[in-house]
Amino acid sequence: MSAAFWGACLLALIHLAAGRVNIAEAGRASWRSFAGGVATAYVFIHILPVITRFATLAGEDADRWQRGEWVFATALAGTCIYYAIEKAIPMHGPAPKRGDGPTAWARPWANFGVHILAFGFYNFLIGYLLSDHPARNMVDAAAVYGALGLHMLVVDKDLRLRHEKPYDRIGRWVMAAAVVAGAAAGQVRLVPETAMIAGFALLAGGMMLNVLKEELPARGKGRLIPFLAGAGLFGTLFIIA
Repeated sequence: MSAAFWGACLLALIHLAAGRVNIAEAGRASWRSFAGGVATAYVFIHILPVITRFATLAGEDADRWQRGEWVFATALAGTCIYYAIEKAIPMHGPAPKRGDGPTAWARPWANFGVHILAFGFYNFLIGYLLSDHPARNMVDAAAVYGALGLHMLVVDKDLRLRHEKPYDRIGRWVMAAAVVAGAAAGQVRLVPETAMIAGFALLAGGMMLNVLKEELPARGKGRLIPFLAGAGLFGTLFIIA
């Protein structure tokens, strides 16, 4: 197995151990701001240039480069899909009570299932692309895995907050298995190049939404210095890698 596969296994451990990471309320805004800066640098300096290269490759055989714009359209679709899922699943739905019909009892589990399938696919794409496009050097590996590790920690915290016990019992294992399964599939390159480009674009669109939604604290709750520190540090790493 490659280094990318073992790196994906380390990312999987984040989901398995994140429930034990207790961040004090006083430091929560600071670490989320730092994670937001890191993720913003990852999106603008790593993901967007890769999408541009993919779009250029996709348009090479066409009459116009613009034929490759379907890659950007797919990224937009990824943002829209994950936004629709976000709006469809309430933060805290009403708990079913004795005497409620089967629909009331089934709804929380249906919401949980949709959320875990969507983000399990998200993690599968991350694992696949880590194997399909391994880090170029140690600096690149530190930047990519550091950014993704912080991102997964934030996503894990959000899923656990929304679904509580079902996520702790089932969801975290699905999320961990998904990133490892994606890395294993990437080792043998099961997915055609066009499908891989589309998958990366979907992932990029979903990640951009999640960065804006989860990792940039709400107005008045963010911390400027940690955000700038995260963006500056990881932006520099991505540039020099």
